[in-house]
Amino acid sequence: MLTAPECVPPTSVGSIGALRQATEGMRYILSSEAILTFQQDFRNQKFIEDATGGILIDDDPGVITTIYNIGDGLTGLRGQLTEFGGMMQFSVTADIGAPSSTGNTLTPQAVSL
Repeated sequence: MLTAPECVPPTSVGSIGALRQATEGMRYILSSEAILTFQQDFRNQKFIEDATGGILIDDDPGVITTIYNIGDGLTGLRGQLTEFGGMMQFSVTADIGAPSSTGNTLTPQAVSL
């Protein structure tokens, strides 16, 4: 018998890389700090990154009500790992409140296609 994801306590993961390798459809807590690198009003979307990768936060219902700035650190994000249109995303289930740090410097990465 399968258990519905909302009946299972969220699993703690220590990085975005670990979150991206986790089981889609399940709930997780990102226990490490991730830096906000982009945000837009459309679906209240935000991109967060750490040293292991990045992921889209899709918050169409507006669960996150705290105002964040680019470069803010977010720790303890809770949500469900989902995918839409080939894009892995983290659908948050709680507002974590104040950022864990502010004013973090973003260093663009050089990539080649």
